[in-house]
Amino acid sequence: MHYKKTINYRKSSVFLLLTVLICIIYSNTLNADWHLDDKPNILLNSQLHLTDVHPKSLANTLISGSNWSNPKFYRPVSCFTFALNWYFGQDNPIGYHIVNIAIHIITTFVLFLVLLQIMRLTDATQEEESKNYFIALLGAALWATAPIQTQAITYIVQRMASLATMFTLLALYSYLKARTEEKYIRWVVLCILFFLAGIGSKENSVMLPASLLLLEFSFFRHHISKQKIGWIAVTSFVMLLAGLLAMHFFFGKNLLDIFDPSRLVESYAGRSFTLSERLLTEPRIVLMYISQIFIPLVSRLSLVHDIQVSTSLFTPWTTLPAIAVIFTLITLSMRYLKKYPLVAFPVLFFFLNHIIESTVLPLELIFEHRNYLPSLFIFLPLSIFIAHAIYAPSKFSFVGRFAIATGTVCFLILAGHATYTRNFAWANEGTLWTDGIEKAPSSPRAAGYLGQWYQKIEKPQKAYYYFRLALQNSYLAPTPKKSQVAASQSLGLVHYESEEYKKAIPYFSQCIDIEKNNQNCLTNRARSYLQLNLPQKALDDADILVADYPTYLLGKYIAASASYQLRELASAQKYMHGIIRKSLDKPKGLYLMGLILLKEKSYPNALFFIHRAARLWPSKAEYQFSLAAAYYVNNQLDTAEQTLRNIFNRYPLPVIDTALQNFKPDAPSQESLNFTQKFLAKMLREEM
Repeated sequence: MHYKKTINYRKSSVFLLLTVLICIIYSNTLNADWHLDDKPNILLNSQLHLTDVHPKSLANTLISGSNWSNPKFYRPVSCFTFALNWYFGQDNPIGYHIVNIAIHIITTFVLFLVLLQIMRLTDATQEEESKNYFIALLGAALWATAPIQTQAITYIVQRMASLATMFTLLALYSYLKARTEEKYIRWVVLCILFFLAGIGSKENSVMLPASLLLLEFSFFRHHISKQKIGWIAVTSFVMLLAGLLAMHFFFGKNLLDIFDPSRLVESYAGRSFTLSERLLTEPRIVLMYISQIFIPLVSRLSLVHDIQVSTSLFTPWTTLPAIAVIFTLITLSMRYLKKYPLVAFPVLFFFLNHIIESTVLPLELIFEHRNYLPSLFIFLPLSIFIAHAIYAPSKFSFVGRFAIATGTVCFLILAGHATYTRNFAWANEGTLWTDGIEKAPSSPRAAGYLGQWYQKIEKPQKAYYYFRLALQNSYLAPTPKKSQVAASQSLGLVHYESEEYKKAIPYFSQCIDIEKNNQNCLTNRARSYLQLNLPQKALDDADILVADYPTYLLGKYIAASASYQLRELASAQKYMHGIIRKSLDKPKGLYLMGLILLKEKSYPNALFFIHRAARLWPSKAEYQFSLAAAYYVNNQLDTAEQTLRNIFNRYPLPVIDTALQNFKPDAPSQESLNFTQKFLAKMLREEM
């Protein structure tokens, strides 16, 4: 009993220590902004915007949008946690970061438990228990503080990666307990449940059966018969196949396409690299990951990287050496797995769990969060070496042991400080993409998002510069066509927002040439034509929008506006009816409907729509003038005069002047305009 209390106290102390350590180095992330895939996956994903906790609402959160082929479920476990975050805090990022940090704490502690179990398998003597604790704690702490992990923790949407890792690690722990305890059934059940939860978090958890097989061969092979080894191999293969089938049929993941060479090659059609180029490039990237893990320098970490694609074994020259290094590491680890399992297992586990994201699937070439799962055990050999130095004084001199201990402490401090410093880059889009463009000057993604940031903070010249850079380097993007479309549209919007409509149109046209009938570019080109008083061209684009996107209300509004300018009132009214039936809370649509009805001399109906539009948008002086005109033509002269008096009292003269310029003489009638001008002249005389 006393021994168990001591063990529980030790574990509680370790948990507290790891919690404090992680909270310190991630304390500056709570207000970090949303980035990149956070927006489509969370902010713009209405399925996750949970407003109640009814069973049906909770079930709907399991179904989310995806770029894969119409899934029934899309990473349902991860999406469910995002939905709960939304329920409690909507789009405030603090709650999401707290959960992400909590997941990292739990994962780190479970990693400690797994490492402790592994060390006990190799030496379970009481004399070695303290050393085993030290190795497990150090291995977990080194992994937790590594700055490369920030992308999986501070980048909110990558909770998918951290959850998958947590469940994979819990499954590994359950398997170890099942193999070492008499009452193993509950642990087997937990292992299976954690496996399913991992797959429901992110697809790379499907490698768990292979990881369990590696764990078995590494630390249990000498305890079991060849017959049992065969049974374990078959079971692991069945679990792996079951996981692939589950993702294919339930989650809509076409991972089975990797077994169809023709379909696999076709899946690279939109990429800037081929299947063979990816296979040649990834070894260089994986070795770069390893260097980032063991050399924790902030200057080498980024959300984007300039990566030269390997086009042959000798271009660039590092391609063949990288392949040779990885082949050698894997071969030696397999060769000496039985003799040195504590060294070979982490190496094989690392490469095994890079198979999904770093081999044949047509994913982007590089993301640092892909190392969160594979790197779990990578610090184990280093921790063992340090422990031997400290716990075996006969093998090292005092100076040597002091140097190793001091170096270990310094490395932990350096890694923790690097993690804390790296997290500052995630503060907002400006800091993240400025960091990205400094480290990857040729990245079209970094340039494009930095341009959006400058556009957001109203610095159009800088925004234009970076959008031009994004377009110039778009051929380097993982999906060049998509990058060209985004850059062209952004350049057009900079001109549009600067009221340079003639300069905007060529960029929107370029966007449409690249991607036929692109919804956003057609919309913005049509709006530009309207501003240039070219209603027929605007109507041509709007008709395409109405035909291709029948539920797109803005397309109908533009068509109605163009028809109105062309004096095709029947067509304008037809388009507007499609909008008004679906929404009575859009002031622009209500206002346009009112103007159309004024021209058709349906004055009472016109007054209804313009009055509603003016009430919804009270700061729009032009709407107030039209409201006064509508009252006038409805013979409500006192109300019309009072409305004009309110305009004069509410708005400064420059605003009134601008609104009058937009107030077309023929909108209701020239007579109402004359009435307005005479009244304003009277008000000005009284004011003077």
